[in-house]
Amino acid sequence: MGNNHSKKVNNKEYLSESPANGSTTPSFHSIEDDEQTKAVIHCDNQQNIIECNDNTYLLLNYSRDDLKGKHITILMSPLLALVHKKMFKMLQNMNNLKYKIRNHKNNLRHFYIFDSIHNPILCSVDVQIHNDFSTIITLEKIEQYLSPLVPKKYLQYINSEPSLHIDEYTGVVCIMMDIANSTEICNIITPSGIALIYHNIYKIAFNEVNTSYYPYAHIHETCGDSLFIVVNPEYIKKLDSLAATITLQIVSEIQEKIDNYLSSYTNFNLYIRCGISYGLVAGGVVDGKTFRIFGSTVHLSSRLESKCKKEMIMMDENFINKMKTEFRDELLEDKIHFEIMNLKGFGNTHTYSLTRDNIKNILINMN
Repeated sequence: MGNNHSKKVNNKEYLSESPANGSTTPSFHSIEDDEQTKAVIHCDNQQNIIECNDNTYLLLNYSRDDLKGKHITILMSPLLALVHKKMFKMLQNMNNLKYKIRNHKNNLRHFYIFDSIHNPILCSVDVQIHNDFSTIITLEKIEQYLSPLVPKKYLQYINSEPSLHIDEYTGVVCIMMDIANSTEICNIITPSGIALIYHNIYKIAFNEVNTSYYPYAHIHETCGDSLFIVVNPEYIKKLDSLAATITLQIVSEIQEKIDNYLSSYTNFNLYIRCGISYGLVAGGVVDGKTFRIFGSTVHLSSRLESKCKKEMIMMDENFINKMKTEFRDELLEDKIHFEIMNLKGFGNTHTYSLTRDNIKNILINMN
């Protein structure tokens, strides 16, 4: 076994050997010169930051004293911080550790980190995990906006002749949201005024979803007053154990913030409707232009959204069953309303609804 540090190649994390100087932590100066143009963060085996290069302080707007000694999760959203902690706990408990890390594939190309004043910064990430669980994390700011989102494996089919390139993905949550009674306001307000409303709505949703929950959720598509959000997207990053929890957090936060914004238009009964379905989807490129998601799971979320009342969400039976795997029975008891509805294209369908207040109550008391 040699003493060279392994690098992450083709999005795989490799376990590195201990450094030649015999210390339990690799030398910061062993990082290759070409990495010095990026932000490089060195953490100990508890994931506390012990050293950074100058580019890190420039990127994150931290002073050396403010960042040194802090846990790496200070730079992450709460969800990513939770996943990070669970991942390292799992790795430390693994048998045959070296084999499993060497064969772990990481499909994540970039994510948002937060600077000293909590501004989100989209970065590519490279992680080197060493034998003693110390890490070297390399960050590079991505200037290009993260939309439209195209999974890496489908990039080669974009801007090409139309052809069929799809895969099926299980356990995907589809969230469809739109503004109730928007047609009425469109007949009164100028087109520029409508565009401003939609812009502010998209901005609220983007700030909540893409900066706090990506890559485990993302805004897949916007059209007019509609938002289509995907949770647990296997084609980017899957977190099935928390799919329902993430979904409820997203819809309650977005719905409340957008409803508060829409309440300023006092002459109109504007509010956000929300439909949620869970199941199988097909994703890929069929027109040579964009990555899209297909299937009855998508359509069902739209049909449920059309039946949604103010400050409520509508859900299908599959999503309710997923909730039952993540939440204790007593948390859900007497909170979910059941109704058989005739949905266009689906006929009589078992539907379920939750008030926003009940969602908050479930999330607050889940631990």
